[in-house]
Amino acid sequence: MFRKYGWVIAVFIVAMFAWGAFSAEQASGADANEYVGDNEKKCGMCHKEQVAAWKKWPMAKTWDTLQASKDKKDSCIPCHVTGFGKPGGFVSIEKTPKLVNVQCEACHGPAKDHLAAPLNDVEKKRNTMTKPTEANCKTCHNKDSPHYKEFKYADAVKALADHKPKPKK
Repeated sequence: MFRKYGWVIAVFIVAMFAWGAFSAEQASGADANEYVGDNEKKCGMCHKEQVAAWKKWPMAKTWDTLQASKDKKDSCIPCHVTGFGKPGGFVSIEKTPKLVNVQCEACHGPAKDHLAAPLNDVEKKRNTMTKPTEANCKTCHNKDSPHYKEFKYADAVKALADHKPKPKK
């Protein structure tokens, strides 16, 4: 009987190992979206107006601000770079210089999948980016920040109106 069903058992065992390897790869994030950095150049290819508006904001220069500060501490770095503590995010100025400052990906999430999506697939382009939320902003704009000023999300959204894409006519 074992000889009769041995090949079925063997195929089942091989399939289980293959499935386990695939699951381990997915769990490790090997196929996950990634930060690309250099967002002024990469995002600016399509979002020129938004990048121009962002460049006027203090967030575009947070790394320089931190470096010039007499209060600078390592604990301040996460709020002055993009993707700190996340897979593929900022590690150090030597290893990930393209992720300094609060760039597009700090609010909108990793952009590799967005950049890879076909230009004419608007839905896929939209679904590959994170919609910024109040909780996202408050990871840095909170009372634990040494330079905290009361943060009002609704006011921040209004102030960023020039950053939002304009409707196509």
